[in-house]
Amino acid sequence: MSESQTGLRLKDILDLDAFRRIAEGYAELDGLGITLFDLDGERVVQVGPSRLPLCEWLNTRAVGAGRCKSQLAELASTRPAPGSRGSCTCFTGYQYRVVPVEYDGANIGRLAFGPMLEGERRDSLPPPVVELCADAGDRDLAHRADHKARRHAEIDHAVDRISRALSSLIGAAWVRNLASRVHTERSRDTYAELEQQNRRLEEMVARLSELDRMKSSFLQTISHELRTPLTSVIGYAEMLIEGLAGPLGAEQQEYVRTILGKGEQLLGLINALIEFSKAEAGAVSLSRGNLELGAVVRDVLDQLRSEIRKKRIEVRVASPLPRAFADREKLRKALEHILGNAVKFTPEGGQIEVGGEESETEVRLRVVDTGIGIPKDAAARIFEPFFQADATSTREYGGAGIGLSIAKRFLEVQEGRVAVESAVGRGSTFFVYLPRGR
Repeated sequence: MSESQTGLRLKDILDLDAFRRIAEGYAELDGLGITLFDLDGERVVQVGPSRLPLCEWLNTRAVGAGRCKSQLAELASTRPAPGSRGSCTCFTGYQYRVVPVEYDGANIGRLAFGPMLEGERRDSLPPPVVELCADAGDRDLAHRADHKARRHAEIDHAVDRISRALSSLIGAAWVRNLASRVHTERSRDTYAELEQQNRRLEEMVARLSELDRMKSSFLQTISHELRTPLTSVIGYAEMLIEGLAGPLGAEQQEYVRTILGKGEQLLGLINALIEFSKAEAGAVSLSRGNLELGAVVRDVLDQLRSEIRKKRIEVRVASPLPRAFADREKLRKALEHILGNAVKFTPEGGQIEVGGEESETEVRLRVVDTGIGIPKDAAARIFEPFFQADATSTREYGGAGIGLSIAKRFLEVQEGRVAVESAVGRGSTFFVYLPRGR
């Protein structure tokens, strides 16, 4: 494996402080300077007696400092072959042992040990050192120069110990690095997958929005187209009942009244569809002000009076009801559907009670009925468009399942909301919340 194949850099992954502490212990034990170079020759750790008194003296001289700098550059660039150990000899005659730092067959740095004298023990200094001392005219300098030679086996033993410690640290660092890379790759793949899913979702949302717009447009168009001829049907039926086209027999009048009733029922459904399509399209304008809820409730109940009387429903309205800050027309439409729903699903002889209370910021209107009730699992969905809690009830009571969704929309556009509590066979309670009157 070549150096470029790993992408591994010592100074990026190795815990340098941990290695420095270990190296300091070995340097003190063996009396050796230890320097760790990164693959590009950058010195990342240096501990121990890296400079002898002779070196200190040389660096006080311009010529000596320049030669020492060049010598260190040569040491940093020394690259032993993988699996071997090299050396670098200073111009002073001292040596450095250079060991490649490898991992998984790749060279990722170098360890340098020294300066020192290698070989059998001797009491004399290398000739270059003797000459330098003579030139300096400093007899003490020669005595302060290190002339203790270290046997090759002794040096090899020290090098092996520190190399094994470094290999252990690099192995742990490589595992961390590999885990980090795997995590990064997985995160990158996950992010790419999420981006792709987001693009698909955006396309689906755009498509659904277009389909929703087309649906609303279709409902509004078809409703208008149906209402025009239906209005004529109802008008002609009324004229027949009034005898404008001649007298009708009792049976004929009954048939025409059936036509008229069904026509009005269908017209109500079409009007509800038009309201729903406008609400869905956001075509709702507001004109809010302070309202007496009691007056709006009584207005709606007057419209439902015929059905209330027909089913002999007892209706009680608390007085007075609180004031609300709302749009009268939109609130009336919402209450038409909520109170109409209560009348529709309350059996003959049942009861409907309307009450209310207020807090510092809002008012709450209660519509309580003794109707058939709503199953618990359906109560949370009855405000969804076209949702029917019970198909059997739908066939019995009629309706398209959009009245409550229209009420919800008309309340929300004026900072209101609606909720329900219900139990099958025990009736329902609808709560209408609105901003308090100002």
